[in-house]
Amino acid sequence: MATLCNHWAEDRDVTLITLDSRQADFYALDARVDRISLDLLDAAVSRLAGLPALLKRVARLSLAIESSKPDVVVSFMDKTNILAAFAGSRVGIPVFVCERAHAPSQPLPFPWSILRHFAYRQAARIVVQSKELVQWASGFGGREKVVVIPNPLAPQFAVSGPTASIRDDTIVGVGRLSHEKGFDLLVRAFARARPAHPAWRLVIYGEGPEREALQRLARSLAVEGSFELPGVTQNICAVFSAAGLFVLPSRREGFPNALVEAMASGCAVIAADCLTGPREIITDGEDGVLVAANDVDALALSLTRLMTQPALRTHLGAAAQTGAEKYELGRVAKLWDSTFLSVASGLGNGHSLA
Repeated sequence: MATLCNHWAEDRDVTLITLDSRQADFYALDARVDRISLDLLDAAVSRLAGLPALLKRVARLSLAIESSKPDVVVSFMDKTNILAAFAGSRVGIPVFVCERAHAPSQPLPFPWSILRHFAYRQAARIVVQSKELVQWASGFGGREKVVVIPNPLAPQFAVSGPTASIRDDTIVGVGRLSHEKGFDLLVRAFARARPAHPAWRLVIYGEGPEREALQRLARSLAVEGSFELPGVTQNICAVFSAAGLFVLPSRREGFPNALVEAMASGCAVIAADCLTGPREIITDGEDGVLVAANDVDALALSLTRLMTQPALRTHLGAAAQTGAEKYELGRVAKLWDSTFLSVASGLGNGHSLA
């Protein structure tokens, strides 16, 4: 959202509204983006805390949307999408709801799932990140309402030519330290591949509930000396530019930003062929390697193969960089513009979004 807002702010009025407080902001926003925080993300927002609480959120969001006078509303995340669709309908502004994960495998609680059924039917478009989700999304009003738009690369990852040929003997993972990201599988695979390659290290960037479990697993597999969990970094671009390998071991994904960012940085990549995402980004054996999801043996074999062959890593990294070009910000922004114009004409320069 920050990347798109900053891009759109170059020639449009853009307002970014969040239910959370602005103290939770992580990504930098262009000074031209009007930032509104409703500070409504208390403990009750994760569940349907009664009709009055729901109506309060819809009313507050409706007022915020109406005050910014946008031509369109773009909403991210499932529950926020529901609130935004109802709020947009209330004030007569088209809403584009965007699913950011593999929704069929992450069902909403019963009250929210019913609300989504009605809310998404009121949306102007349903935007998904993968072709594999088109059929699911079509259930909310037909195929004509569904658009596939991937996440854009942030400007610092713009593909700009050859990258450094000398890279560290480091395997990098990036993401929330949670079960669906599959980092336990990566630690196990690394433990199997490392004896033949003792100089290699595994570094996983991110935070989450699995931190202690991953540390215990590394100790039990006797790889703790070659394993690091440095937490969140503000300079992941430099990490990808120096890494020997990037691995995405996820059990499921929506659209794996880190995978595309690593590819744009010229890093050789291995990804689990999990539900949605990697198989639409990587052509196996050409610009990366796909392995069966949840398969430690297959992942260990691919790690060993690439750790052993630096020339292959260089080849895959160069091809990955070329493959990432279609995710550059300008190209993805054109997909958004076409989608806006398919709903209402005249949303060119000078118009506004929220």
